[in-house]
Formats: sequence, C-alpha cells, structure tokens
Amino acid sequence: SNGTQFTFNNQKYNIPLFGSHQARNAALAIDVISQFDSNIKHDMIYKALKTVFWPCRMQKVEKRVFYDVSHNKKGMEKTLQTLKELFPNKDIYGLLCLKKDKDLKSLKSLILKNLKTLIVSEDQNGLLLKSTVLAKELARINIKCNKANSIKDGTVILKRLLKNNSSIGLIFGSHYIAEEVFCAFEISFDNYYI
Repeated sequence: SNGTQFTFNNQKYNIPLFGSHQARNAALAIDVISQFDSNIKHDMIYKALKTVFWPCRMQKVEKRVFYDVSHNKKGMEKTLQTLKELFPNKDIYGLLCLKKDKDLKSLKSLILKNLKTLIVSEDQNGLLLKSTVLAKELARINIKCNKANSIKDGTVILKRLLKNNSSIGLIFGSHYIAEEVFCAFEISFDNYYI
C-alpha cells in the first residue's frame, strides 16, 4: 500500500511508486547509474529511490482512490494492471476527463472490461472536453457514463460509490485537472511541480 518493493542485482529496493513497470524503470536507472559513475554506491541509490515522487502517476489521493494522468491505451493498460495487482478482485470506479484530441476508441475495451462505473467530468479552466460532449462521444462507442459538472462533483460521486464497499476509485485522463483533484482531496498543490 506504500509503493513497490523489488530486487535488482541481489539488492532490495523500495520505491514509493506503484507498479511493476515502475520497478523496471528504477532498475534501468540503477543500471545506468552504475555504468556511468561507480562512486555512487548501493546505500545512496537505496536512499534516493525511497524518496522518488512523481505527482499524478498512480498517486494515492485517498485510502482507496488513485489519480493517474494516463490517457492513451498503453498508459491505461499499465494503470489498470497495477490496480488489479494491488487490489485483485476489486471493482474499479473511474472518473475521466480528456482533451478532445484523445482516441476514445482505443480506450473502449479497457473501460468496458475494467471499470464498473464511469463518471465523466470537465475542468474549470475549459481546457478539456465538456462532460456533455465527452458523454456523447462515449455513447457513440457504446460506453455508458454518468456526468459531473466539475471535478469536485465527480469526486463526490466517486467517494459515494466507494463508501460502503472495498472498491477502488481511479481518476484519470489528464494532468490539467491536477490542481482540482488535489483541492477536492485537500492535498496542498503548492508542493508539486506538474
């Protein structure tokens, strides 16, 4: 629940990022460091990796709610794979916001196969699709969703869906909503560079 543990070159590591793909990324970084600077020892790398933080990438914003900016098929595959590894046999409820240039058709099977309920929302700055437009686009490819007029409203609906069960919430689709997500979950936005 606090990240990913892995072994590389017979050394154990802990990173606060979620997912086996993040362990592979960290292992690659360790390998590169050892090739270019042999003065950097295991204990330095170990301590540094324990403090790695990547806002909005499988970021836990509440006990059973994650925020990930994934918005394409490959990114969503990794996000959903990670959630299923962390929480096998749990329903996933999603809150989606997207830019208009994103390929919804490529996300269709992932959404239908993995999300119990989908909520769509829009951002307050008008950089993303309006929830009514996104809902219509999703309906064209046979994906049902609930509309929310804001991220805050969408998170209220999401929290209500999760309240009396052990399901998981996933907010995804854009980094443009980070400030609104952090505000909805009372996370200080001032500490992050997105």
